[in-house]
Amino acid sequence: MNEQKPRLIDSLKVWLSKPKNKALFIIGILVLSLTIIVGLISYKRYFKAETQTPTDQETADSIKNVSQEEKPKLDPSVVDGTMVEPEIANRRPLAVMVENHPQARPQAGLINASQVWEAIVEGGITRFMAVFSSQDAEKIGPVRSARPYFVNWASGYHALYVHAGGSQAGLAAISSSNNIVDLPHTNGYFHREPQPGIASEHTLFTSTADLYDFASKKEVSLEADFETYQFSDEAQLEQRPAEASIAIDFSSPSYKVDWTYDRDLNTYKRNLAGEPHVDRVTGDQIAVKNVITVTVNRRYDPNTNHGKGEWFMDTEGEGSALIFQNGQVTKATWKKPTKGSSLKLFDENNQEIKLVRGKSWFEVVPPDISVIHEEIAVLKTPTTTQ
Repeated sequence: MNEQKPRLIDSLKVWLSKPKNKALFIIGILVLSLTIIVGLISYKRYFKAETQTPTDQETADSIKNVSQEEKPKLDPSVVDGTMVEPEIANRRPLAVMVENHPQARPQAGLINASQVWEAIVEGGITRFMAVFSSQDAEKIGPVRSARPYFVNWASGYHALYVHAGGSQAGLAAISSSNNIVDLPHTNGYFHREPQPGIASEHTLFTSTADLYDFASKKEVSLEADFETYQFSDEAQLEQRPAEASIAIDFSSPSYKVDWTYDRDLNTYKRNLAGEPHVDRVTGDQIAVKNVITVTVNRRYDPNTNHGKGEWFMDTEGEGSALIFQNGQVTKATWKKPTKGSSLKLFDENNQEIKLVRGKSWFEVVPPDISVIHEEIAVLKTPTTTQ
């Protein structure tokens, strides 16, 4: 064994004596050394990555990045201020005429409207103009006829105005308006739902999808272009009263309206003719964030509407209003300078009053109809001293 080692060493010396072999030997040593160094560095990095605990800031940044990726971008709706997808935030409003005859109840779609206008037509019957933008409705109706004052309010939204016929003055107002797009009852975008014992005029329905498709076929703009309201976030629970209510007796008991305030949800729930006013599709009670009573002068002309007569209302100018929001009431002045301008609400300092983000209901009343309301503050428990 001892004799073999010198022989191996001697053989190696002989082999290295040749310049070519010596160069190969040096290169081999360098390659082996480099391989060992790279391996050690890679192992160290892998071990550190496996065992290192991320810092709190790194964790927070990671969560933030994930949240930003998963949370969709939202924009405020131009009609009700709620946060919605950007593609519908600035969608042109639909203003749909919906009737309130007892045979038409319960109506479909009012619960989805961003804003609703209610005013008296003939015979003490009230009618609605439902303004849709931020929410869709699979069914809206029964759809009924136009009246001139509703056309003027719709003009303030530069709306797509939806109706089935109209009074003489109502149809004339549509023809003379440059601010709305007329979407009258047309086959293909409206349908009948006959019911036993129900007159056919109470059976016409449509949907937001059909109506926006109708407007698209007319090749008109579907982008909103009007003076929108200003909006605010709702009051905190401790700032809200315990109870609040609003009562409006439009004519007969069939058209008596009551709103009951829900402190926890910060909404006003609507009752009609002594019963909860519910949606035909969902069965849910209508509830809104803001109730606005708008007082306007009106006059009746028995010689128009082909001898049937109809009401006319002062929709431009200014008048008194009450704004109910957060369980409280604010006296205001409404102003609408022209048919094409929005109706805005101002306080005693002539500052525009902001509406709470969410649905609003405009109750239009003549001066001879009273709006009865009550707000009951939360009783505070007195503190005791020891």
